[in-house]
Amino acid sequence: MRLWNLRGDVSGEVSRKKLITSAMERRVLLDSVADQSGDVDDEGDDYETAISATGYGFFHYWLVFIGGFANASDAIEILCVSILLPAAQCDLNMTSTDKGWLSSMVFFGMMVGGYIWGCLGDIYGRRKVLMVSLVVNGLAGIISSLVQTFPAFLCFRFISGLGVGGSIPLVWAYISEFQPADRRGGALCIIASFWMVGNVLVAVFALAIIPFDIGFVTPSFSYNSWRIFLTLCALPSLMLY
Repeated sequence: MRLWNLRGDVSGEVSRKKLITSAMERRVLLDSVADQSGDVDDEGDDYETAISATGYGFFHYWLVFIGGFANASDAIEILCVSILLPAAQCDLNMTSTDKGWLSSMVFFGMMVGGYIWGCLGDIYGRRKVLMVSLVVNGLAGIISSLVQTFPAFLCFRFISGLGVGGSIPLVWAYISEFQPADRRGGALCIIASFWMVGNVLVAVFALAIIPFDIGFVTPSFSYNSWRIFLTLCALPSLMLY
């Protein structure tokens, strides 16, 4: 029995030495190839090879559509405020300065949100953080349609901008990671074209809702046509989530 164990130990030791030797030889081979090609990022090459080897199918097309829809929802959320300004001016007692602040507030939110959500996406995963940013965008948009004072409206438009600032960079980074190199440029161009789809949709929503006397108004609460329009503009982000 001891002789059998000794043989097993010797055999195991030989196997381990072979594995170590094989790993060292592979490392030397990879280093030599990297030195010749000038590219030391062999892991990046392996990833691109794996992405290309998986082929291209329904998943990739669906992912591009989802990314484009997210881009369109961001366009809707950004442009809706400039469209509703004439209708909301009297309800919120806005001056010219107030309207300027309101138009720029979403961009302030995007500036801050892009940095915050981008860092969180690298740490916790882009898909999870993208979903959170979409919820922040959608909920803030809906709440902003319900508030009755200009300061509160301005605050929630800033929060909505935070959500938009997260979804824009995360969508581009997340979608591009799943695209093989020969199709990545075309996929991102399609996503970019959805921005125009959002422009058309927000104009259609405005024409179909704002000019009409719908909703209700009480002495203490107002939910009229431009507020309904604002609620509708926030729904695509929640639908995407």
